[in-house]
Amino acid sequence: PDFELERKKVREISLNLFPLKIQIARSILFDAWTFEGFVPGPIFRAKLGDILKIHFQNSSPEPHSLHFHGTHDPGQDGWEPVVAFGNRDYEIQAGPVGIHPY
Repeated sequence: PDFELERKKVREISLNLFPLKIQIARSILFDAWTFEGFVPGPIFRAKLGDILKIHFQNSSPEPHSLHFHGTHDPGQDGWEPVVAFGNRDYEIQAGPVGIHPY
């Protein structure tokens, strides 16, 4: 058997982008694009080779994209914006090893 293939997992992730006023200092609010209401957004952990299925919801009145830094299929790498209040599913394979901001 191919042990590398057996270790791969599919990880389903939902991510909602929406604008929100966040407090950045005492009495100072900032209009931010948040992921799940946070800046920065959540951390996704995966092992090399895992498949990440990201369900992205753009709950904003402006188009946004979700770009994954790393080496991925260009069709799945967030170059095309998601329309206002639209959604898109991305599927990428985890790798190379390291930190990949989005």
